[in-house]
Amino acid sequence: MSRLKDRYNILCLSGGGYRGLYSASLLRQIERGYGSGDIAGRFDLVIGTSTGALIAAGLAMGHSAATIEQAFMAHGPRIFAKLNWLRRVNRRLRFRPQYPTGPLRRAIEDVLGVVVSRTNLSRLEANLAVVAVSQINWQLRILAARPFAENDARITLADAILASTAAPTYFKPHHIAHVDHLIDGGLVANSPALVGAALLSRRRSVPLERIYILHVGTASPPVQNSFKPARRRAYEHYQDLVLSMLHSQDALAGELCETVFPGRYLKLDPPPGLGVHPELIAMDNADPEITGKLQFLAERTWEDFSRHTLLRSFF
Repeated sequence: MSRLKDRYNILCLSGGGYRGLYSASLLRQIERGYGSGDIAGRFDLVIGTSTGALIAAGLAMGHSAATIEQAFMAHGPRIFAKLNWLRRVNRRLRFRPQYPTGPLRRAIEDVLGVVVSRTNLSRLEANLAVVAVSQINWQLRILAARPFAENDARITLADAILASTAAPTYFKPHHIAHVDHLIDGGLVANSPALVGAALLSRRRSVPLERIYILHVGTASPPVQNSFKPARRRAYEHYQDLVLSMLHSQDALAGELCETVFPGRYLKLDPPPGLGVHPELIAMDNADPEITGKLQFLAERTWEDFSRHTLLRSFF
């Protein structure tokens, strides 16, 4: 075994649909503020769930956060294109996913390139891992590049991202022939910080006390309780349940990380003083107004954390 370093860094990126623009915008602020042109190069592992998987892949493949931020703004309105009321009602009554995966696949290929996105993930040399859930046995699936790869060699980089982003009610499960049916990893690990720590510890024999984690959130406000009103449709209750699960899991993971990694875990999310923005609860709202608010929150977060000693230590 090679000689251990004194410190191993993990970058953790939460899921949250179009709210991932907040994550990309905040990382762009960090790039500019600290003069760091290669964020992924500062970390021993970059791990993401759902929209965080797309950002993680972009960073690990050498793209700047600024490029990824622009991709969110360009492709977000196409991925989450608004349906007319008749198609929307039809899909909900039949419990069909609200959005096709074609625009998302095109966004992946546009950002990462067709060749790279279709490359088998286990053959890529990158400090990358993304999280999904198997519909066959309902277990967590960690899809990673070398040297962390433990997945089937037939899974491409695009497969991994499409699987991790397949949030129930939003996108259909991602079927990989003769391998698995996969859905959004956020149902189990919307914040994959602990998953990343376990992976790094297991694959590289790194003691937990040497692991430092930077966790970038998606500016998600608490999901309001809307399960009681009788007039709400079953489909809307189902979406509320999905959002509640993602938010609760993310909050729990943060509390556990603060206990397991005291003084070595930092989560970046909007300062509490900015208040709750209930209009940001939805993961599929790519309107210009929401885009502006997410970027504003990223800028305020950077202003609040830019002098934080632990954050600076990562860069």
